[in-house]
Amino acid sequence: YSLFKNSPAFNLDQSCTLSAINELQIFINNYPDSKFRAESTDLIKELRKKLERKAYEKEIYRGG
Repeated sequence: YSLFKNSPAFNLDQSCTLSAINELQIFINNYPDSKFRAESTDLIKELRKKLERKAYEKEIYRGG
């Protein structure tokens, strides 16, 4: 969760976001029956939306 909170705004470097997604996925894989599974999945979705927005904004800025 701390990696999720450390994820910067979409317009900044997203290496922390990628790390957060990776670690949350590892948690889900290791603890599939955890009571935090649904919340972890939602956090991953939110982080992926951030990456999508960055890609979209980059494409618009490039003129594509």
